[in-house]
Amino acid sequence: MEEHVEEHLEEGWLSTLDVIERIGQALKKRKPLSVVRVGDGENLCLAQYKVWPIRKVLATRWGKLSRTTNWKGVRLPNKKLRDELAISIQKADIVGIPYREDKEILAEKQKHLRTLTEACFQKFKIKPKAVCHTFVNRHMVEYQEFWEMLEGKKVAVISRWGDAFKKYVNKKYNDFNIHFVKSIRIDSYRQIPQVIRKMRDVECDIVFISAGVNAVILAQRLAEEQGRIAVDFGKSAVFMVKGVRSKVKPWKPRHRIRLAQDERSAAVSSAEKELQVLGTETTEGGERKAVKVTVIGSGYVGTTTALVLAKLGHQVIGYDVDQTKVDRLTAGILPFREPGLDDLLSEQLRDGRIRFTTDAASAIGDSNLLMIAVGTPSTKEGQADLRYLKQVLDTIAAHINGPKIVITKSTVPIGTNRWMQEELAAKIDFTKYPVQVVSNPEFLREGSALEDSLHPSRTVIGCDHAAAAEEVKQLYAGLPTSYFLCNYETAEMIKYASNGFLAAKISYINEMARLADKIGANIEEVAAGMGMDPRISPHHLRAGLGYGGSCFPKDVDELLYLARKRNVKLRLLEDAKLVNDSQIHWFAEKIESVVELEGKRVLVLGVSFKEDTDDQRESPGVKVIEMLLEKEAAEVRVFDPTVHAAEQIRWSQTPKLKHMLKVKVLGEQELADAAAGVHAVILTTPWRDFANAPWADWARQAAEANVFDGRNFLDPHTMKRLGWRYTGVSRGGER
Repeated sequence: MEEHVEEHLEEGWLSTLDVIERIGQALKKRKPLSVVRVGDGENLCLAQYKVWPIRKVLATRWGKLSRTTNWKGVRLPNKKLRDELAISIQKADIVGIPYREDKEILAEKQKHLRTLTEACFQKFKIKPKAVCHTFVNRHMVEYQEFWEMLEGKKVAVISRWGDAFKKYVNKKYNDFNIHFVKSIRIDSYRQIPQVIRKMRDVECDIVFISAGVNAVILAQRLAEEQGRIAVDFGKSAVFMVKGVRSKVKPWKPRHRIRLAQDERSAAVSSAEKELQVLGTETTEGGERKAVKVTVIGSGYVGTTTALVLAKLGHQVIGYDVDQTKVDRLTAGILPFREPGLDDLLSEQLRDGRIRFTTDAASAIGDSNLLMIAVGTPSTKEGQADLRYLKQVLDTIAAHINGPKIVITKSTVPIGTNRWMQEELAAKIDFTKYPVQVVSNPEFLREGSALEDSLHPSRTVIGCDHAAAAEEVKQLYAGLPTSYFLCNYETAEMIKYASNGFLAAKISYINEMARLADKIGANIEEVAAGMGMDPRISPHHLRAGLGYGGSCFPKDVDELLYLARKRNVKLRLLEDAKLVNDSQIHWFAEKIESVVELEGKRVLVLGVSFKEDTDDQRESPGVKVIEMLLEKEAAEVRVFDPTVHAAEQIRWSQTPKLKHMLKVKVLGEQELADAAAGVHAVILTTPWRDFANAPWADWARQAAEANVFDGRNFLDPHTMKRLGWRYTGVSRGGER
C-alpha cells in the first residue's frame, strides 16, 4: 500500500501510521495502552476557572450546548470533571492535540484552538508522554493497516453510536472477521463508574470509545485499572466507516478543518434554534411550563436550589428574614463560598429570573409553590431544632391567598412532614386554601453543590397526593434525574439513612487505617482494592481525620436520638460516631510520637471542614487547632483561604484568652515565611493550592521539618525529597 503523507507533521509527533503501529504492538504483547484526544470540549473543560473565567467558558457555543443538550455528555461548570480530565491526559500513553491551525468553531473568539490547549497544559503542568494530531485518532479508520491490525480481534465499543459502528464495520469490512463482543452506551460523565464496572467482565482485545470528553477519562482508566488497550477515536470515526470503502488518499488537515466546521456549524445552529436556554428545553410531555416558586431560607441549600430553579426557567423568589443577607444577594454577593454559584447568581439577577426579599406577604402570595430550606440545627440532646420551621408555617398561614404546594427541602426528623400537613390544616381553612406538603430532601455535597443540583443522583418525592408529586416532578423537568416516589416517612428516612451509611463508611475506613498503621499496610491501596468491588465502590473510602460539616454529624445524632426515643439500639451507628469522635485524638498520638507539642510552634493548613467551601461546622481543622491549644503549643499559625482573622474560626467551645493569644491567622502575603521556626506542619483540609505551597522553602525555614498529612493529600516521596519527615494516615512505611 502507498505511504501516507501528513502535511506539516511536527517534529517528534506521531503520524497516523505510528499510532497504528503502537496499537498493533500493544495487541501483540497484550500490554495496556491508552490513546486519547484533546479537542474543543476537552479544552473548555480544562479552561473553566483555571484558564478562563467560568462566565467566558459558558458563553462559548460549546458551553451553551453543554447546558442545554447532552452534547458531549457533560454539563459545565464541573471542577471535578476538569481535575479528573487533567489527570487522565497526563497519564495517557498517546495524546492527540489540535493541529497548529485548527480553529474549532465551538471555542469562539479563540484564534486557534491550539493556543488554548497550550495554555491549559501549562496551567495544569501537563506533559504528555507521546503526542499526535487530533485528526489521527479519528482518521485511523481510513487506513488499510488499521483494519489489518484488527483482523480476527475481539472488539468492545463504548458509545451511544456503538451499534451503528458495529453495523457499518460488519457491512463494509466483514472480510477482516472482526468480532464485536460488547457495546455499551454512555450519555454523561456521571455514568463513567458504571461503564467501568460493566467492562470488568468483558473479554476483548481492544476498546474503542466515542463519548465526547468522557472518552479521555474512560480510555485512560480502562488502560490503567483493567490493563486494556483503549482508544478514544471520536464520533466522526464512527460515521467515516459508513462511507464507500475505497483506496485511501492522504488526508489533508486543512480539508478536515473546513469539512468539520461546515458539518458542526449546521449541527450547532439546529441545536441552538431548538434549545437556546434551559428555560425553553422540551420534555416528553412538550415544552416545560415555567412556574413561580418561593424558596424560604437563603442559606446554602436554599440559595443553591433557588438559583438552579431560576436557571431552569422558573420565576423564583428568595425569601429570608435576614435583611443583610437579602441585600447582599440582591447585590450579587453570596453569603457563603461555593464554586460556580457566584456567576450563576449574577446571571439570574441580570436575566430577571430571581429576586430576594424580606416581604413575607409577597413571597407567600406571589407563588403557588413554596419550598422550605431553613436550618434544623441539633440540640445538645442530638434532636433537630425545628423552631425555624415552625416560624415558616406560621408565616405561610398568615399570608396564604390561594392553593399552595409546600415542599420541604430542609432535613427534618422522620414524621415531620406529616406533622406539617396536620399543623397547616389546623391553621388554614383547606376548603378555601388547599395545601399539600411534599417531602423533597436534598443530597448536595458542599463544594460540589451546583454540579449535584444540575446532575442529581436521584430525586426523592414523598407525599400522599399524586398530583402534588407530579407538580414537583415538573419543577425539575429538564434535569437528568430519576424519581423515587414514596410516602413522607420513607422520604425522610432515605435522607437520614443515606448520610448515616456514608458516615459509617468513613468511620469504617478510618478504623481499618488504625489497624493498617500497626501492620504496615497502605490504607490507600487497601481502599483502592476494596473500591474495585462494585458492591462497595470507592466513594467515601478515604482515610483521614473523620467526617465533619453540617450534614453527617447532625444527621447521625438525629438518627441516634430517634432510636433512643423508640428503644432501638443502633450499635453500628453508635460505634461509627465513637470512631469519628476519637479520630483527632488518634492522629494527635501519631503526631506526638514524632514531636512533643507542648511549647512548640505549629502551622495548621486548613480550617474549613473540606475544600471549596467556607463551612467550619464540626471541622476536623478546628478540632486540631483546639487540640494543639489544649496541649499547650507555644504558637498555632493558621492558614485557610476562607479565614482572615481568628474571630472567624468557629470554635466548638469558647477558647480561653491565653489560648486565643497563641493563634495567629496568616494572610496570603505571609505564606512565604509561614513555616519559619515551626516544629510541625499539619494539613487538615485538602485545598488544591496547598499542593503548590512553597514546601522546599518551608523545609529550610522550619526549626524541625515535620509534616503531618491528615488527608493523605501530599505525595510522600516528593515531601521527603524536599527535606520533610512525612507522616500521613496509614500509608505504609511513609517516613
